[in-house]
Amino acid sequence: LRRQRQMCIRDRLQALNLLNSKFIMQQAGRMAQSVGPGREGISKVYQVLYGRPATGEEVEDAVTFVEEHGMVSFCRAMLNTNEFLFVF
Repeated sequence: LRRQRQMCIRDRLQALNLLNSKFIMQQAGRMAQSVGPGREGISKVYQVLYGRPATGEEVEDAVTFVEEHGMVSFCRAMLNTNEFLFVF
């Protein structure tokens, strides 16, 4: 039980470190600049990070997120998804 708890805490700390790391923040800014704004930029992020096109629902959700938080925050979130981290 103690080992499981230590692993759980370690995993959460690693996730927080990745989310808040200076490197990820820099890369998110660079990605946001390179893909451009709007739906086209969102589609490019999916293609670059996941190697696949975004679904219609993913684009709609992303548009809402980008309108509220900006493209840099969207790229930062995408760089921290399980689909990106554990596939590539």
